Amino acid sequence: MNINHKPIVDLLVSSTGSATNRNEKTTRLTRELWNIRREMQAQHAREAAILAELGDTNTLPTGPKLQAVATKPESLHQTSRMEALLRTALAETHQERRRRIYAEHALKEVERECRAPFVVPALLEAFLSISELTRT
Repeated sequence: MNINHKPIVDLLVSSTGSATNRNEKTTRLTRELWNIRREMQAQHAREAAILAELGDTNTLPTGPKLQAVATKPESLHQTSRMEALLRTALAETHQERRRRIYAEHALKEVERECRAPFVVPALLEAFLSISELTRT
């Protein structure tokens, strides 16, 4: 299998890039992530087949790491699921933080307007001046 990955520095999305560049990079990175996951699934299937063949011959891999993998292949899938859940939770936290900041800014705008309402009194004075001019 030929694994040809770009350096991680090339994959990082610049915060100063345009929306189009970010979208293109996001699409490219997502595609690469799915390719890697597909390769991992194929490797896990191959591992299961090898372990089944070894089980048929009553031979287990030696070494503590190999035995741990051989006895618990589902732990790899569980780790992947947990990492996906963590990424989702982090994304939701980031989105929630952005919403909170937006709400705080909106609240400050309302507080500032309530503290010094300059439009309404000025209009009231203008109408009073006009009404006085029309009376005389």
